[in-house]
Amino acid sequence: MERPERVVLLIIGALSNRMEPVLWILAVLGNWTVFGRIYYTWKELPRPARASAQEKGAAELRRLSQPASVTGAPGDHSPVASR
Repeated sequence: MERPERVVLLIIGALSNRMEPVLWILAVLGNWTVFGRIYYTWKELPRPARASAQEKGAAELRRLSQPASVTGAPGDHSPVASR
């Protein structure tokens, strides 16, 4: 939904004293527009970029799911090892 349509709806709502339904329409159609633009952008991304982003996300999840070392290795001067 573009600006002219929003302005026309607001004018109609103000002149007909039906502002609440007009605001609901603006909210629903505004979200529809956002999701449509997100989908369009996702669809236009090249396949390798989507795959590499998914692989990076999966690698990050694997890294975060690994248990952290409490004691640390000998000679390790990280903050975890010094506790």
